[in-house]
Amino acid sequence: MGKFLSNAVAEALPKPKKTPRRGKAPKYNVVRERDTEIKGFTIVSTIGAKSWYFVYRNKFTKAQRSYLIGQYPQLQAPKARAIAKELYAQVIQGHDPQTEKNSKVREGSLEEYSALYLKSLLDSKSSQYESDRHIKQIRPHLGKLRLYELKKSHIEQMMKDMKKTPTQANRTFAYLHKFFEWCVDNKHMATNPAKKIAKYKEKERYAYLQTDELAKVAKFLTKWKQEQPTNCIFIALLFATGRRPAEIYKRPWKEVNLETGHLVNIDTKTGKQFIPLSPNAISLFKQLKELTGPSGKLMQSRWCFPSPVKKDAHIYEPPKNLWDRMREETGLDYQMRDMRHHFATQTASDSQSLGTVKELLSHADISTTMRYAHILDADKQKALKKSSKALKLL
Repeated sequence: MGKFLSNAVAEALPKPKKTPRRGKAPKYNVVRERDTEIKGFTIVSTIGAKSWYFVYRNKFTKAQRSYLIGQYPQLQAPKARAIAKELYAQVIQGHDPQTEKNSKVREGSLEEYSALYLKSLLDSKSSQYESDRHIKQIRPHLGKLRLYELKKSHIEQMMKDMKKTPTQANRTFAYLHKFFEWCVDNKHMATNPAKKIAKYKEKERYAYLQTDELAKVAKFLTKWKQEQPTNCIFIALLFATGRRPAEIYKRPWKEVNLETGHLVNIDTKTGKQFIPLSPNAISLFKQLKELTGPSGKLMQSRWCFPSPVKKDAHIYEPPKNLWDRMREETGLDYQMRDMRHHFATQTASDSQSLGTVKELLSHADISTTMRYAHILDADKQKALKKSSKALKLL
């Protein structure tokens, strides 16, 4: 008949008796009691344990399944009943809880799916950095968890662990979010657990050198140009072009057109582009070509900045030693990439056009360029102050 299963019923359930067998070890019987309210909800008493089960048949195959809910007394009757009700509802809807549970247990870890994901990535400018984020941050924090185990709290903890480097944390989170979207698209996950997680507010770096600071840099480069001519030209090109350091030191001479005044085939997020050069930048490249071009005085090479140690190769990093010396002597606390901001700020102020800045910096989206909008506002205020005198009537 069955009983309404409760803690009292579980307590009263007797231990199974053993049945002697001739020539064999005794057989231990199983004592079970079925619930009168929830079909399939059962408690089973075996040697040393009492366990809650949900017994059902697959809606389509009619195969019988037994889903272990938990053991008594660790799991009390009210909670076990609630779980059994949920399982019953799932079976009615056509699910097979036990089979789905088994598939989760066999499911791979995040680290395994991360490896599959990275293999699917197409080579791009950011693919290597994305791969590094997976290997250095995502896998160490979350790699051992199976996909179905991942919760919002796990990702939030990873972000907390990286709070000292907010920019790096945000970039890592962006790649993790992208990875989960791939998992959802490929049916490895039902939903993206990284949704609705707040990122860190990053402190914007705005570098703009004043006239006296630029004079200090010019004085330093003039001082060192005789001893390190190519390195000094490199630093000057950072100011004159607004390009990233790698976009300068990795350039072959065939991609510098001094006749038209363009850098050719610059690999950007919006594709390969032709970037116009200022007269100052053209002058610097002409000086450099006399040193490292096809008939250069220092080295004849196809690279603008050839490697001094490896034949037919460019240098593999910018001149950090000279840059650090310049910071020390001038007292200017800037990084090389900050000169891109200086270029953008100066160009925005001179051209009064964010569209021009966007094109010169090869930004994929105007929203990236909007960080320099305050430069235009400052100049607008100056214009308003001048015009207000002429327009004042009262």
